[in-house]
Amino acid sequence: MFFAPPIDYNRMMKHVPWGKMISAGTLREYFGRISGADFTEPITAGIFVSIAA
Repeated sequence: MFFAPPIDYNRMMKHVPWGKMISAGTLREYFGRISGADFTEPITAGIFVSIAA
């Protein structure tokens, strides 16, 4: 399990081009893949995406 901090979600969301959308699930998959974790925690991810948005 991997917990990405809100600053990481914010940084990744800033790379999304204007007018495009990205889901929290896509972000979670990305962080899980780069950290080598089986999954990321969905509740805190949703909260952190809301904070970053």
